[in-house]
Amino acid sequence: MNNLKVTSKLMLFLIASVLLIGLVSATDVIYIVTNPTEDAFTNALDDLGLSYDVVNQQDLYGINFDDYGMILINNDYFVNKHLIPINDKPAMVASSFHIDYWGWGVRTSLISSNEPLHVGIDDTHEIAGDLPHDIQVYSIAKPDYYYLDKRDIYDGFVPIAYSTVDNEDIAVGVIEEGTVLTKTGYSDTHVNANSVYFGMTDTVYWTEDTTQLFKNSLMWLMNLEEIDFDLNLQEGRNLVSFPLSLSSNDVSEIFAGYPIVSVKEFNGTEIVETDTVENHKGYFVE
Repeated sequence: MNNLKVTSKLMLFLIASVLLIGLVSATDVIYIVTNPTEDAFTNALDDLGLSYDVVNQQDLYGINFDDYGMILINNDYFVNKHLIPINDKPAMVASSFHIDYWGWGVRTSLISSNEPLHVGIDDTHEIAGDLPHDIQVYSIAKPDYYYLDKRDIYDGFVPIAYSTVDNEDIAVGVIEEGTVLTKTGYSDTHVNANSVYFGMTDTVYWTEDTTQLFKNSLMWLMNLEEIDFDLNLQEGRNLVSFPLSLSSNDVSEIFAGYPIVSVKEFNGTEIVETDTVENHKGYFVE
């Protein structure tokens, strides 16, 4: 028996044995921008099989955030920040802006070095995954990263990645649903949805470890988990559905080791062979 490595979405899925039935569901991610998108962000979303809409902050009026599973924002300044329901919707805030507005910290700080920057990883949290205790943030020395200084951050954050200079300065931190962030002299912040602060914003120079940390954070926000999935294929044609996010969408990689002849899909008019597969869809495997 072969094991298929996948990232499983926790959801119910109903398959009709003869007909392929499309699922109507909310888009996974709304990616809000002022400037062009970050390729590293969209590549990570694609790798995890997450659907997303890119929305310019000027177009936020009329957006129904109930149509999305989570919010993603990169290091942009938003004039319409009041329209973004941070603290009420799962969110990845990979930004140095508006931390004070959303009640997460007084300000962000910047760390620089003549050598490639490193952060420590708290391996007690599931976001850490298999990452080592210390990771290099960028592939070169030039880029800086943002962090929430221990003097500025609100109490209630759970540290994931921290400065190697002071482990109370948070480069990546999470706020769990139901947390009340507090800081003396400031109003409390009620956080009603899981949230992530991610301070490594210079994505062009991300190392593999930083990319994986970003993906792990997305998985935590979207309630995804990596599992080994047993795929039992019978002789003849099998109807296989993928209500999950695969570690790859390449047929040759996904079915490596399985004695299959072809993978086919219904394109709306006929059944045709395909080299790629997607989550939320069904395929004929034989």
